[in-house]
Amino acid sequence: MHLQVEALCKRWAAARLALADPAHPAHPDAVHEVLRIVRVLLAAVPSRHARVLRAELGRAYRDSTTARELEVMLALASRLLGGQGEALALRYAPALAALRVALATRLAALAAAGGAFALLSAERVSGRRVRQHAKQLWRAVLAMRRRARRKGGEARWHALRIALKRCRFYGELFAAVLPAKAADRTRRCRRLQGLLGQWRDLAALDAFLAKEGGALAGARVKVGALAAEAFADARRAAARLR
Repeated sequence: MHLQVEALCKRWAAARLALADPAHPAHPDAVHEVLRIVRVLLAAVPSRHARVLRAELGRAYRDSTTARELEVMLALASRLLGGQGEALALRYAPALAALRVALATRLAALAAAGGAFALLSAERVSGRRVRQHAKQLWRAVLAMRRRARRKGGEARWHALRIALKRCRFYGELFAAVLPAKAADRTRRCRRLQGLLGQWRDLAALDAFLAKEGGALAGARVKVGALAAEAFADARRAAARLR
């Protein structure tokens, strides 16, 4: 089968347009997700060219992670902390703008990004290989879940979230050739990833406020309570994952 990437290519173009507009609210988050999806797809393509492209896109992905984390934290602060959060967002606006410019510059220079879609469209991947890779991704999710529940620690729960993303994106992109039970797995991955994402964003904001200190120290009580609640929800959902 040939990979169907037209919709993904359109999302990539829209994300780059958003990144070029300083007033656009969806900058790094949109680029971040498309980069993740493309890298997951490339992992299924058995060629040296695909591996090289995946590594190059990985560097852009790391840049987008930095911008996305700051953007999400400032948006959360504005929503949860009223005037204090809005003042914080205003103070860090120049830093976020600089990160956006740096990411836009990297993507503009990354000719390989466009090549990734051409490669993906031209490659044939067997249905059998797709199903095997989907099984590997699901086994990785279950293994990460066992480690996170047994040993705990923020790093292990974050690793589970990444494994869930890979499995979810792959399940969505290859739904047509995967068995029916894969759709249910994709749905469960999406839900648990969302819960872990809420916890991760709140935990990151809590750490950010701790560094800021001063008058914002009191806001950590509210954010910390919300983070603990989100983590409890995620742990309960993880326990039910089969």
